[in-house]
Amino acid sequence: MRHLFLAITIVLLSSCSTTHHHHYDNDHKEFATHPKVLDHEYIDKGDHILVIIKHKPKLSKQERKRIRRWCRKHYGHYNKKMRFKFNIVK
Repeated sequence: MRHLFLAITIVLLSSCSTTHHHHYDNDHKEFATHPKVLDHEYIDKGDHILVIIKHKPKLSKQERKRIRRWCRKHYGHYNKKMRFKFNIVK
């Protein structure tokens, strides 16, 4: 009985811990494969970072917001202010 209880406990703990992992790669893949975003680069200006995003026309406000959030996660290790420049490429 004791061994059965121990086995059930181990199974429950291991299954719960494996289902609650967050995969942060999804944001990068989503940004890299976004149909309107063509390229991005950054320039370190000393006191801030300028992120230049080249995109197709008609990028919505929500899409810009999501791109900014991705850039803050991606370039956050610099611990500097970030500025964004969205360039339209036709």
